[in-house]
Amino acid sequence: MVRTLSIILGYGAMYALFAALGPTFEVAPGVGLWAPLAGLNLVLAILLGWVSLPAILLATVAGSMFMRDPALSVEQAVPLALIVALGYSAAGAWVRRKRATTSSISAVRFIQPVAAAGLVLPMAINLLSVATLTFMGLEGYAWATYAPTVVARWLGDVVGILTLAPLLLVMIEPYQPAWGTKAASGKGLLPARQRAPIIEFALELGGIVLAIYFAFFLPDADSFQYYVCLLPLLAIAWQHGLLRAILAVFLLNVGIVLALSMQEAPPWREIQLFMIVLALLGLFLGALMAHSRQRLTALREAHQAALEKIEEYTVALDGARSNLEAQVRQRKEVEETLQTSVDDLATKTQEQAQLNDKLRTSEQALQELNARKDKLFSIVSHDVRNMLVSAIGFSKLLISDIDTLPRDMVKEFASHVHSSTTNTYDLLENLLTWARMQTGRMYYQRAWHGIHDIVQNNITMLHNNAAQKDITLEKKTDRDAQVYADRNMINSVLQNLITNAIKFTERGGTITIASRSYDNTVEISVADTGVGIKPEDAEKLFRIDQHHSSEGTEEEHGTGLGLVLCKEMIEKHDGRIWVESEPGKGSTFCFTLPCVPEAPEEFTLDFTEEQVAEEA
Repeated sequence: MVRTLSIILGYGAMYALFAALGPTFEVAPGVGLWAPLAGLNLVLAILLGWVSLPAILLATVAGSMFMRDPALSVEQAVPLALIVALGYSAAGAWVRRKRATTSSISAVRFIQPVAAAGLVLPMAINLLSVATLTFMGLEGYAWATYAPTVVARWLGDVVGILTLAPLLLVMIEPYQPAWGTKAASGKGLLPARQRAPIIEFALELGGIVLAIYFAFFLPDADSFQYYVCLLPLLAIAWQHGLLRAILAVFLLNVGIVLALSMQEAPPWREIQLFMIVLALLGLFLGALMAHSRQRLTALREAHQAALEKIEEYTVALDGARSNLEAQVRQRKEVEETLQTSVDDLATKTQEQAQLNDKLRTSEQALQELNARKDKLFSIVSHDVRNMLVSAIGFSKLLISDIDTLPRDMVKEFASHVHSSTTNTYDLLENLLTWARMQTGRMYYQRAWHGIHDIVQNNITMLHNNAAQKDITLEKKTDRDAQVYADRNMINSVLQNLITNAIKFTERGGTITIASRSYDNTVEISVADTGVGIKPEDAEKLFRIDQHHSSEGTEEEHGTGLGLVLCKEMIEKHDGRIWVESEPGKGSTFCFTLPCVPEAPEEFTLDFTEEQVAEEA
């Protein structure tokens, strides 16, 4: 209540001031270059919405009768004031609803409704009010001059709104808690109290004064000279963004009004149209520049966050590599011990055979471990490096050439940076999951779960991904089927398989997730109508030592580890996974899960509660 009363009192004081000064800037009786009261009314309506209606009504009646046209009676002034109050209150409520979708006046989508209200609202109000005055038979109003009168009043109102309303909104915004944070649109409305910004602002102000002088005070000035005023406005909007552009529009238009008040019979309508163009150009260019700076700042922050995440994962990978190297050393020690035992027990044939079998098993495990290590190092040295090089290259271009690059190219480069960092993040997540599974630190807990609900949850989660390619996700699962498994692992397997199906399916295709039960086992399948897989490539999909990764139908990239992780997760549940595919006719990935629990001792976990908490 206190805030509302303060706003209304401030509005009343400014209304009285502008109403008293109005005749000073008239270029003809009743015709002003601008109508600051229109901008003041719109600001009050935006701040208070429909609550502003009584204040605008009272101020308009008082201003009409006692300041602008004392000949008006109360019966004549009230209908006109009601039209004005209803129009501005409705426009303010509409702008407030638009304001709720953005966080700052610096956004283009907030300037748009303010500008739209400034252009459309005065026309509607003046069409009704001039018609009302003509019906009343008020002196100076006739149907023969109806259109010119409406246009003259409309132009003055538009100039007043576009000049004054944005400046007042910017000045009031930091004191409106419901409006969010202060507009991040450059260096602010006025420069900080430092020598360099003050000098810069003084130069800008001097440029505005010189532009008004050259446009309106040089001998033999024509309409082309008006556009000199655009030069300082464009420079300020480009350099500082919206807030200083709003201040520049206000200074330029007020300066033009003052300059023309010193001249006789200026071409007021032509100048009003120029002032409207000047205001719209300054507001929208300033808003676009502010929006661009905000997007660039967000991009830099995202890039920095990605670099920090990459550094974190690099440390984790170094730890995994050290762990692998320790295992290799342990295997070598085991091999040396076995060889010594074979030499010592050469006379014992049976024992020697047993030791040889153990040695062959160790060698095979060591080879597999070496293959996994080589695969890991290959991914880190090739895939991760290429993604980071791409991201660094495009971000470097953005940093060095942002002021000269076209907007479309900036958006394209930013998209490349986002794609590279996202792919790097997905790859590192898969690598860490795989490393945890290899070291036995992958926590899982089996329980009874309905396969129908699990499939439905995954379809819901990936629906938007499929919708982007017009792909239909179908479900053909048994509602009563239950599996005894870890829910997170099964979700990971289904997400990998459905995501791969979306990636390799053309637009308009279909993906079907089905299940069937037999012999205490549930078989789940993910079938697509995509490009299919060659037989020689199908053999490589689930092997860690065979790298196979191809682009999707729309050049989507994968990590090459997803199906390897799926295989290891399914095998942890004593199930199996396989693929059935034919090039050009789609693919079907199937896996099985038990629907009966195993012996309790098989579910004992091999790590402590502290390790579980660390992983969480």
